[in-house]
Amino acid sequence: MDHEEDEESVVGLVPRLRFQHESGKALACCCFSTDGGYVMVGSDDRCVRLFNPSRPDPVTPSAPLLIKTYDGGHGYGVTDVAIASGNSRFATCGGDRAAFYWDVGSGEVVRRLKGHNEGINAVAFSDDGALLLSGSADRSVRIFDLRSQGSTPVQILDEARDAVMSIVVHGHEITVAGMDGVVRCYDARVGETYVDDVGEAMTGVSVTHDNECVLTMCLDDSVRLLDKRSGRQLNAYYGHKHSSYHMRGDLSCDDAVSLNLSLSLSLSPNLRLSRSRSRSRSPRLKPKPILEYRILKHIVMGSEDGGVYAYDFLSAEVAKEWPNAHKGAVTAVRSSPKAFLLASTGHDGALQIYGEPRR
Repeated sequence: MDHEEDEESVVGLVPRLRFQHESGKALACCCFSTDGGYVMVGSDDRCVRLFNPSRPDPVTPSAPLLIKTYDGGHGYGVTDVAIASGNSRFATCGGDRAAFYWDVGSGEVVRRLKGHNEGINAVAFSDDGALLLSGSADRSVRIFDLRSQGSTPVQILDEARDAVMSIVVHGHEITVAGMDGVVRCYDARVGETYVDDVGEAMTGVSVTHDNECVLTMCLDDSVRLLDKRSGRQLNAYYGHKHSSYHMRGDLSCDDAVSLNLSLSLSLSPNLRLSRSRSRSRSPRLKPKPILEYRILKHIVMGSEDGGVYAYDFLSAEVAKEWPNAHKGAVTAVRSSPKAFLLASTGHDGALQIYGEPRR
């Protein structure tokens, strides 16, 4: 890869702005808004903070602009945050055994969504923001209809044999991964569940924007790429350390910028999935050769030793490393859906923004 190509990918990004929690409380999660203009961060101090990752704070120019702090909802640390389409509402979860549905502008909790028996590890919205899904240590995913006034789930997915750690909704499909080492894809359109046994506990999952591949963050120091149509492993990425903590990686913004034809179907609020029709993926269609995904460039992932890695999508080689990005484990690395911009959070209480070099 030449220098010009580097500058047009995440490999050319450099650390730009950095927020440090005043008490050193761990930052457990982060996510970009759907337009890529904002970053939300959840913390062990039970608060959520909203930043503009592209503007420096006028008081602390080395830090991103802190727009608002949301507190008063959680009694335990925040473990995940998700922003709905339109950017006016967001959801959080933690050890409270309830998910919280917030209004961005007022900072108020709109609804407290109950039903889990243990702490919640993950939240995700449907594409249209009408449904909220939560995954818990109680081994279930619960689906809430936000258009109703109720606070209890309209559907429970309880096939997992251990804690659910991560959820992704893409069009009519729900992808779930967790500590039982199994990826489950629930297809709401046809009412079927497809199961891929990865064989390693997972703390994170993502899908490519064309909905063809699943990316799993495994507790054996690997990130694995699976073909959704067949379940076949297409690639594996090694170099980072990940064996003990809840950590999430992402597909780089190269994927988001290059592939803008994602499905726009919404899940039905009366979703009912037929468990009796569940089947393994293995007999399905042949996987697409990995070379057909050459438009994708990088996988981004943090490490328990504080580094952040960008892996080449095809070769699986380390394309870029930001060593010592954090002091201690990196909890999440997220990519902006609209620009070459990354955010990482860590146990050291830091939010690091990576952007293009200043000209």
